[in-house]
Amino acid sequence: MNDVDFADLLGAPLRAADRMAMGPLEAAWSVTFPEDTALFLSAYGDSVIAGQINIFGPRTMEEANSFLAPSLAELAGDGDPVIDFGHRPGQLILWGTTPDGDAFASQVSAAGDEWPTVYFNGLEMEWTRDEVGLTQWLRAALAGHRRDVFPELGSLPHSVTELEDRPFG
Repeated sequence: MNDVDFADLLGAPLRAADRMAMGPLEAAWSVTFPEDTALFLSAYGDSVIAGQINIFGPRTMEEANSFLAPSLAELAGDGDPVIDFGHRPGQLILWGTTPDGDAFASQVSAAGDEWPTVYFNGLEMEWTRDEVGLTQWLRAALAGHRRDVFPELGSLPHSVTELEDRPFG
């Protein structure tokens, strides 16, 4: 099993994994997503997992970062990591949310480097930074190894459905 094979947790992907699907965003933002992140987002992005976890992808990520990220940045407290959304190294790119107010982002790093995962716990109102990238972090959370992140999501594989065409209004 490779880093982007989530069939055991999510069933068959919605689309074939295609590195180039993230190309327009990468060009617009002058970033290069880690290979596993780009492949995962192309296959499972623009979806809702278990009816609770929005995963942004090629179609919805730009709008999510424009619409949601500014309000999320205001939620950083004194003890939280620096929360700055954007596309330069050290800044965050939002890739997921939940109805509970949780938010999931990757911290932009140099091309070829792993992008750490930064997440906001909407119930505890705190940000946490993990050194692992999106696919490793999400795999652990979806498998139930991170109960601090997701509640019990039900049996495996979790359901995956397309996000609506205009998820932000």
